[in-house]
Amino acid sequence: MSGEGPTVGLFVGDAVGDAVGDAVGDAVGNAVGQVEFAGHGVGLLPAVAVGVAAAEPHAPTVMSTARAAPTPRSLALDGRVGYIRESLSPFRPANMLSPFRWWPRKPRLRDLGRVAAPLCRGETPATLALASDDVHRCGGGSDGAVTPSSMRPAHAVAAPGRYARPMERFIDVPGGRLFAAAEGTGPPVVLIHAAVVDSRSWEAMVPGLLAAGFRVVRYDYRAFGRSTTDDVAFSDQADLVAVLVAFGIDRAALVGNSRGGSIAINAAIEFPERVVAVVGLGAGLGGFEGDLTAAELTLFEEGERLEAAADRDVEAIVDLDVRVWVDGPGQPPDRVDPSIREAVRTMARPLYAPGLVTGRRIRLDPPANDRLDDLRCPVLAVAGELDVSDMMQTARRLEAAAPNARAVIWPDVAHMIGMEVPDRLNALIVDFLEPLRPWE
Repeated sequence: MSGEGPTVGLFVGDAVGDAVGDAVGDAVGNAVGQVEFAGHGVGLLPAVAVGVAAAEPHAPTVMSTARAAPTPRSLALDGRVGYIRESLSPFRPANMLSPFRWWPRKPRLRDLGRVAAPLCRGETPATLALASDDVHRCGGGSDGAVTPSSMRPAHAVAAPGRYARPMERFIDVPGGRLFAAAEGTGPPVVLIHAAVVDSRSWEAMVPGLLAAGFRVVRYDYRAFGRSTTDDVAFSDQADLVAVLVAFGIDRAALVGNSRGGSIAINAAIEFPERVVAVVGLGAGLGGFEGDLTAAELTLFEEGERLEAAADRDVEAIVDLDVRVWVDGPGQPPDRVDPSIREAVRTMARPLYAPGLVTGRRIRLDPPANDRLDDLRCPVLAVAGELDVSDMMQTARRLEAAAPNARAVIWPDVAHMIGMEVPDRLNALIVDFLEPLRPWE
């Protein structure tokens, strides 16, 4: 349990909730950040105040593969078929994907009051850290599933003068479980992370997007961060739609980094009614293969060699990830703030643990590169000149072939653009999305 003031989720009924919320909300809110007592809601109180000890997170274990594989209909949500499997190596330039990793679920405390109540762990308002457990306040039911009664607006827990506390939940999808968080009010923007990090990589950008009046949603895709998967085939696009549905969102702007950009583009093609606009940051593009330099090819060959070793050197692989995706190929290690390098190391390291259950990612056939005429929403493709070469080539390909796309190339950044220059990137995104407001 964190030492930052442990909290416990306390459930009250509908009638009591409204009364207690009015009486206690203001008095306790300033002390603990925010308090909510609404029907089937949660009051966030220091654990010592209610005499309930908080459980420590358990150690990671390898997931079971008990769930049955989803059908093509459940993968596509609306019955579309025509998927083919896609490779998952991070050192294959055709797709720039990393192996999956996962984060354990945290233990739950059951049967507090009349609703089963999981434990909740608090964050400081300054960090906005995604560190809470499977909680009903965040929309999850007693078993972590999302139910209609648990879909409540993120702004419901906002204390005066503060942004809404993240509405966090776990979303059940066929053969897996996704961790997601939403905060703020306004037109929804969904952030989709790169394949060497998880949703925590957006921390520096979230406050600026909230201040600009957006509702910000971010999630860990399967086997990254706190999301898990069984050994099943799955569709990233269908999972994204499941996140939208869980938060009651009809349409959203999608901001995706690397593989997250590829997911955003694919979703805009497959589910155009769901996507207002796409911002790709060093985005991948299914079916497009750019030209790498000899030095870049050497780095990818080194990565494949390290990953194929019988006794893999995890630290060497993670170091290469940082050199390629954070520093940029051939760039000095002191180019980027050391805290960014260390944050990416922390998020990337679990990728290479033995025995991880990764699932089997699938994609549409034909791929997005062959369907750019169908990518009709506004697209902003941002890439850095210090990134791997084909990231810039992808941005220019989108600008040339998609009906409504624009490329922006920055000379001083590499792959993790949102971590390197969050304020500059937020300003660009806000300017790009402003003419499209309002949506939802």
